[in-house]
Amino acid sequence: MQGVLQGSPMSPILYLYYNSDLLEIPGSRGMSLGFIDDIAYGVQGESDKENAKELEGMLIKADRWRERHGARFETLKYVLIHFTRNGKKETNVHITISDTTIEPSEEARYLGVILDKGLRFRQHIQYAANKGTKFALAISRIAKSTWGATYVQTRTLFNAVVTTRMDYAAIVWHRPTKHERPPASLSKLETAQRTAMKAILGTFRTTTTSAMEIDTSLLPAHLRLCKKILQSMT
Repeated sequence: MQGVLQGSPMSPILYLYYNSDLLEIPGSRGMSLGFIDDIAYGVQGESDKENAKELEGMLIKADRWRERHGARFETLKYVLIHFTRNGKKETNVHITISDTTIEPSEEARYLGVILDKGLRFRQHIQYAANKGTKFALAISRIAKSTWGATYVQTRTLFNAVVTTRMDYAAIVWHRPTKHERPPASLSKLETAQRTAMKAILGTFRTTTTSAMEIDTSLLPAHLRLCKKILQSMT
C-alpha cells in the first residue's frame, strides 16, 4: 500500500487485502464485520462470561497480527457491549487485553449507527431526528413564502439532504409493523419532516401533516423508510 494516495479508489481495496486476516479470526461462535480500518467482533453465547472469554481470545489473535504487521491499534477506541433483551440479567464482565481493560458500555457506535444493549435503537432514532431537524430548520431559513428558494429547490434539498441523514442505515434500525399507524418511536422523525414540509410549502403552522404530504407528494416517514429498506434489499 506504500505510495498509494489516500484518496485513490485503489486505497480501500488494497486495505481490505491488507487486513483480511483480521476478519478471519472469529471461531465457530464468533463473527466479524469490517469496513476499511473499523473492525467489529461479535460472539453469541449463554452468558457474558463465556462471551468475554471468547472475545479475549479473538483480541489476542488480533494483537499477534498487529505485531507481525507493525501496526498500531487505538486501544482507547475499544468498545465492549453485551447485547441482551433481559433487563434483569447482569452484563458487567469486562475484557483485559495487553494491559488494557475494556469495561462494558451501555451503547456503541459503529459506522454511524448507535447500538444500544437491547438493540431497540431509541438513541439512534433520536440522533437521526436531531440531524433531520437541524437541516430542516436550515432549509426554513432560506425559504420564505415571499422570497428565497423555490418549491422545487427546497423539495430537492429535503430529499437530497434531510432524508439521507435521517434514513441512513434504516435497514438496520427500523422494523416495519403490520399496523396502519406508524410506530410511536418515529414521532420525532415525523416532526422533523413536518418542519421541512412547512418550509417547502410556506404554509401556516396549523396546516395538517396529511395535507402537506399530499401537496408535496412526500411519503410519510414510516412509508419512506419501508421503501428504502425494500430498495436496499433488491
